[in-house]
Amino acid sequence: MPVIGGWRHARGMRPDLRAELLDRADRDQAARGMPEPEWETVASVDAGNLVWLKEVVAEVGWPGRSAVGEDGAHAAWLLAQHADSDPAFQRKCLGLVTHAAACGEASSVELAYLTDRVLLAAMGLDTLADNMARMAAEYGLPKPANITCAECASSIEVWLPEEGEAHHIRCAACGWTTTASW
Repeated sequence: MPVIGGWRHARGMRPDLRAELLDRADRDQAARGMPEPEWETVASVDAGNLVWLKEVVAEVGWPGRSAVGEDGAHAAWLLAQHADSDPAFQRKCLGLVTHAAACGEASSVELAYLTDRVLLAAMGLDTLADNMARMAAEYGLPKPANITCAECASSIEVWLPEEGEAHHIRCAACGWTTTASW
């Protein structure tokens, strides 16, 4: 297998590897795609994928487009993106994806996302989900505002608009409408 900038380039399609990548990516997304994901299940899927991807990278290098197709390469990136429990391996993948993107074997968009993910870990910053959970614990969950219907005096729950937005509000009791803007 030739080495390109420290990245081993697999020759020819690997349908077996592509199929396994797609299956693992499907399991990754199924675990995360629940309305309320069970994070123990997500962590278990991520752990299994991490061990497997480490073996693949050690044996064949980064699974690029020419070896596993566009969807297989995307699946490989997804597994690396979710390898948060091993920041050193994620950094190694970032180097491999950087070289692969330079050779047209990986997506520059996915490179940007993985770069962001690795830098987030390197800086010791929490994820958005962690920050939202911390804020919910500290301040409570966000709540809608209540306004009074100008026609029937019913109480209407509304989420107030962000700056520059407008929300159309309708009273369920009488049909009265108004627009709230910021």
